[in-house]
Amino acid sequence: MKQYDFHGSIPIDQIGKELRAIAMRRENFKILTGYGSTSGVSRSKDAALKSLKNMRAQGIIKAYLPAEKCTELLSHGDPYLEIKQRYKDVLSQDRDARIGNDGIIFVFVK
Repeated sequence: MKQYDFHGSIPIDQIGKELRAIAMRRENFKILTGYGSTSGVSRSKDAALKSLKNMRAQGIIKAYLPAEKCTELLSHGDPYLEIKQRYKDVLSQDRDARIGNDGIIFVFVK
């Protein structure tokens, strides 16, 4: 899965536009966002998640999954559980999913 760097290389207000352009390529991808290690909050991750939520609602992408959810035990009713199960074959082949890398978000276009 191709990875794009969204941590510090793209202005926060341009993240949504950039995500839409990448999604138009019609290939699943993952993005690297900030971890929020110094402040505890990653502005790039928050902006990406907000944009991905809107893109999902608009039908531009099928789903998205923060990598930390890949290693968490999710309860019935958790919206990420279905995504984790649906894309388990793709996720099982990716190191970031296996370790639950907090700075990664998987984006599923197809």
